[in-house]
Amino acid sequence: MEIDSFGIWIALFALGLVGLIMLVFYSRKMKMLEKKHQEVLQQQRDVEAKQALFLADIGENMHSIVEEKFQISSATSCQLTEEDSLRRERLFNASSTLIDFLRLKSKKIEIVNEAFNFNNVLNEVSGQISSTFKGSKVELVFDIDHSVPRLLVGDSLKLEKILNGLLEYALDQTTQGEVKLSISTYQATSDQMKLRFRLSDTSSGVSALALSQLFTPVYNEESKSYEGIGLYVVKEHIEIMGGEISVQSVVGQGTSFEFSLPFEVGDGQNQRKYRLPKKLQGAKRVLIVDRSDSAAQAIKKLFLYFGYSVDVVREEKFLELETDFSPYDIVLLNEGLMTWDLIVTFSEIKAKKLFKLIVLNSQLGMREEAPLHEVVDRRLLKPLNQERIFELTTDLYFRGEKPLSSTSQTPHNTETFVKVYHGEIQETKGITQESFNLFAGMRLLITEDNIVNQKVLLNVLKHSGVKITVANNGQEAVQILSKATQAYDFVLMDINMPIMDGFVATKKIRREAKFDQLPIVAFTALALESERQKVFDAGMNAFLCKPLNIGKLYTVFELFSDGFTQVKGEGEVLPLEAKEILDTKRGVDNTNNNRAFYIEILKEFLDAYGKSGREFEKLVRAEQFDALEKLCLDMKGLTGTIGADRMHEVMVMIHKAIVGGEYITLPHYTKSYTTALNELEVAIRGYISQ
Repeated sequence: MEIDSFGIWIALFALGLVGLIMLVFYSRKMKMLEKKHQEVLQQQRDVEAKQALFLADIGENMHSIVEEKFQISSATSCQLTEEDSLRRERLFNASSTLIDFLRLKSKKIEIVNEAFNFNNVLNEVSGQISSTFKGSKVELVFDIDHSVPRLLVGDSLKLEKILNGLLEYALDQTTQGEVKLSISTYQATSDQMKLRFRLSDTSSGVSALALSQLFTPVYNEESKSYEGIGLYVVKEHIEIMGGEISVQSVVGQGTSFEFSLPFEVGDGQNQRKYRLPKKLQGAKRVLIVDRSDSAAQAIKKLFLYFGYSVDVVREEKFLELETDFSPYDIVLLNEGLMTWDLIVTFSEIKAKKLFKLIVLNSQLGMREEAPLHEVVDRRLLKPLNQERIFELTTDLYFRGEKPLSSTSQTPHNTETFVKVYHGEIQETKGITQESFNLFAGMRLLITEDNIVNQKVLLNVLKHSGVKITVANNGQEAVQILSKATQAYDFVLMDINMPIMDGFVATKKIRREAKFDQLPIVAFTALALESERQKVFDAGMNAFLCKPLNIGKLYTVFELFSDGFTQVKGEGEVLPLEAKEILDTKRGVDNTNNNRAFYIEILKEFLDAYGKSGREFEKLVRAEQFDALEKLCLDMKGLTGTIGADRMHEVMVMIHKAIVGGEYITLPHYTKSYTTALNELEVAIRGYISQ
């Protein structure tokens, strides 16, 4: 019995010792986990602090790279250099991205599923990118698989934003070589499929650390600039659309993004059929000679779709050996390789057979479209898509057989048609918002699917007296015009829209004689010669390039303004009493002096944070200091950007208290926060109401 008792005590002692050891072990483990948790929290705070710093300084950062202030005022009369124009366009895009960021923060992003032409999206994207990176020596390639449909159902505007954001990043990082966008399909059925996008570049690549922070706004100490807000918006849009994105990078070799998006198939019976006329069907031989092998192979794939026989000759082989062009029906030659000897050779071939010569150039690198020698049939600017090759082929052989302008679209009396301006619209200098008062009484139909572009136009014209109606797509525009009891004086027509694009809508409008005198002006980012010709073939009267230039908008109004011009009105007066609460001058400066964008940012700010006073009070009571710091960082950054000086000062004090661990003082800031926010809301609404 004593032995058993002694054994029990030994067992209890051993069990206690094991328990003590385990307690010590788990105590150390918990301390290590807590330390790791604190490190992760600190990293998150650092990231959010940099994001807030980005928002606070974005205006200052944009302003510092611009030597001239591009004001929507009489200051626009100064002559801008090409470099200044590119900077202005970059800042215009940055303001648009900031609005997207705010809309994401306030959860205002919705998916709109509508039928659209995928080629129109690619054209719009290439036009915007080429305008932003004009003069770049980088080759931009679109490599599109045959399986990609022409018609899809989905959110085309968000797809456009995604592609723009990724291409802007890639071209910013790449100084030589190429940026290639490959598009293919998978998981395809008769009515739906997924598109796989792969964007690769030949940049210097990024480190593993930078790669992990790529989709978060980060301050770059070396370049003194902020990076990541565009990619953050891209990633959020992809996920909202039901897709996912991944990125890989090898230092010294480049970076590649890959993402997928689901779409429904529009018109499944005819989704990818480009029917050539019988005259063009059969075995045509095509030769492609380009300085970019990737671009040449992508173009080859587009011609192979039509069953043509296609050969590609590399630049080095072309320069070393004499090429026999006589067996070919169509030759695409890089414009930089054209010589006088080749002109003589092509002239001799054309004298003997039906032969078409196209010179290739880069849409990015092409600064001016120099006159073509008569031996050249067309100039083709890369990147390309299937529809542009289809249109090129039919145009090469049928140009003389089809109408060239709106006056030949219908059998109506040509004397009743409104005039057509084939040249580029010139900017009228010194134009302000008040200048548009001259057109008071004009009835304007804006056909545009991008809500930001709609609001910019509406804000520019809101005090002018112009009577404005907005259509979100071409189908709405046709219906509005057909049902109108009072005639419209002018139509501004976007090209790339869902449901019905600008080309189809204009052709439908021109079928009715009562619209013969209605000016329709194209509004699009793609300014290619071929695209302009499509504009006039559809029946439009002029061509206005995006982004909006109010001097050019004024010019085009003036060109078609017979019968509705009036005397200019008084200028805008800002409320002086609001300057201390809301420095609108600095806020407008921070958006590159674009008042319309500034107003949109103010509206989005109120939607996202206008009721945050209650949230602040709840977080203080619940002692949720991490969430408080996040709210504080967002508000600190945004109030600095919009010029809300008083609110910004309050946020600086609150943030200082949080960082310093002075949590006991936070309840005292509740009233300051709410009072400053209410004052700011009154100031913002007063400014917007004007």
